[in-house]
Amino acid sequence: MAPRPDPAETRELILEAARRCFARKGYYRTSMDDIVAESGLSKGTLYWHFENKRALFLALFDRLMGEVFAPTEEIMSSDAPVSERLRRLGVAVSEAIAAHPEFAAVPANFLLELWQDEEFARHYLAMLESLVEQTEALLQEGIERGEFRPMDVHEVTWGLMALYDGIILYHMIGLPGDLKTRLVTMTDLVVEGMRKRDNS
Repeated sequence: MAPRPDPAETRELILEAARRCFARKGYYRTSMDDIVAESGLSKGTLYWHFENKRALFLALFDRLMGEVFAPTEEIMSSDAPVSERLRRLGVAVSEAIAAHPEFAAVPANFLLELWQDEEFARHYLAMLESLVEQTEALLQEGIERGEFRPMDVHEVTWGLMALYDGIILYHMIGLPGDLKTRLVTMTDLVVEGMRKRDNS
């Protein structure tokens, strides 16, 4: 008797199949039948794990967010100058997103629809709040070490989040250009504005 398939492995197989389909055809042009064919599983198995295409996309988005936020703790806690750590964060975020081409050229109206999903919004905001707390602490460290001039770290942090989100959103809906270059360029610009001057 053949061993029963591991549910976690089956779920991962489905997610990888969906990732390839979304990357190849985009969200709206990908059907659940496409994902069934790509995975080699039955339609019943697919629907047992995921209610619909939206649920699949949300699961992939959750994975992306996990990969985006995964390196933050190590970067934040390093001994490098604060300005360099901020730069590394921009690089880490861009590399995580670049590893997921299924999120390139996602229709903007679908991204807006996601925010109407209470569970998604709550989950994303919880992750974002954790990143905000870490970034505030990092900026405060920069002030205390004499790298940055005095400032409202809470407001500056949310400004940084909005800046990053805007750049990433434009990338996801298909704006041409290199995401890493844009994030690093904007990070450098912001860091330069925060630097402590001799007369500060």
